[in-house]
Amino acid sequence: MTAELAALNLTDPADVQTLTEAVQELHHHIAKEEDGLFPASLTALSGEEWNAAMAAWRKAHP
Repeated sequence: MTAELAALNLTDPADVQTLTEAVQELHHHIAKEEDGLFPASLTALSGEEWNAAMAAWRKAHP
């Protein structure tokens, strides 16, 4: 998707629409994480489980 976004011509209405849709999709994805997944994980995971999840995330995203 990054290469596609980099190739957009923002003077072209179709490309502006493509960018708008991509930003809306990203916003929806982030909102689901921040408003659903993250709060749920805070109540569902123990401290040890949270630490394990964060360690796995850091390993996957060096």
